[in-house]
Amino acid sequence: MKNKKFILFVLSITFVYTANAQNNYSESGQASYYGDEFNGRKTANGETYNMNDLTAAHKTLPFGTKVKVTNLKNNKTVIVRINDRGPFKAGRIIDLSKAAAQKIDLIKYGVVDVKIETDLGNNEPTIIPDENIVFKKGYYNTDFKKVSPKGYGVQVGAFKEKNNALKNLKEISKKYNKPVYMYVTSNLNFKKYKIYIGEVKDKKQAETLKLEMKGGDYPDCFIIKY
Repeated sequence: MKNKKFILFVLSITFVYTANAQNNYSESGQASYYGDEFNGRKTANGETYNMNDLTAAHKTLPFGTKVKVTNLKNNKTVIVRINDRGPFKAGRIIDLSKAAAQKIDLIKYGVVDVKIETDLGNNEPTIIPDENIVFKKGYYNTDFKKVSPKGYGVQVGAFKEKNNALKNLKEISKKYNKPVYMYVTSNLNFKKYKIYIGEVKDKKQAETLKLEMKGGDYPDCFIIKY
């Protein structure tokens, strides 16, 4: 019995490595979805489950892997991010968030046959950088350390998905020679990630910064006070 457990453990490690390295894993089976009672609970990677995010549970794929899920009944698809483990019922290969289930009409059936694929045919990285970090409410710098900026800045983005916020935080910090911060706000079980650029003392300097950002990549930006 011990030998069997060891073999399964090794196979599990090999599978995770292969799926991650080759980035072209596919699997067919049944999909189910999380009930509303799971909203706000912790997922296996430490995040708080939000039924409005496009996430999913898989038994072995690395956390952060992006997976295309196709409902074989109607060919509708959705791309989700793995942040939990499961499902643990025979025949089921993936558990979708409620929002993801709605996109492929899974809600009306409860369980459907699906195909999942990790090769999305684009240049996006499969594994999300820093995806295991759980952010609490507050300001963070580009090293993901909690900080307390002063004065004024300019908001250049707001995101529901942590990965999108982290990606933009890094890209903006590379492009502009200015302080860049991420502010995490929390409303009950819902988190939002806002990106701010600059740290100036007064409103006049902030207006100058806003005009610079409006003339560049962020026409809808606006001034905020830290």
